Amino acid sequence: MALDSEHLVHLFGKPPSDISVRSLVTTLSSCRELYRSDYLGFIECPREGICLVFEDETWKTRGIVSPQGPMKLAAIHFYSAGKDNYSSFLGKLPEGITFNQTSEQIAKTLGPRARTGGDGVGTPFWDRFDRQGYSIHVTYRNDGTVELVTLLDPQNE
Repeated sequence: MALDSEHLVHLFGKPPSDISVRSLVTTLSSCRELYRSDYLGFIECPREGICLVFEDETWKTRGIVSPQGPMKLAAIHFYSAGKDNYSSFLGKLPEGITFNQTSEQIAKTLGPRARTGGDGVGTPFWDRFDRQGYSIHVTYRNDGTVELVTLLDPQNE
């Protein structure tokens, strides 16, 4: 059964130890254990093309990085093949978008962009589309097709 990215939005704000998060990680065979880097934590699943990004709540609320501070899910990355040595996410991307679409095709599917950015040189071009309870952030390759899709918890933008 293919994973539906939009069904993961309910995990936002949950810690890595939450039963729903643990259940997801268990179903994805290549997941590595949570590792922390400053105020962020990551559970990477490179063969499935997915990465869960957690944010340290102590840093968020008080600006202090605590090595043992509580972490909450803030973003979920869905990778295209080859991006950061990940395999392509084979599940359903948000609202039917695909990795072979261009920015214009994505905008036709998702509607008006909330924000855009990047210079295509040091920082890839990207678009953000806001939804009720989450945002969809799309990053593009140099050839203009989708490289990375990220679901963002608006509480952590």
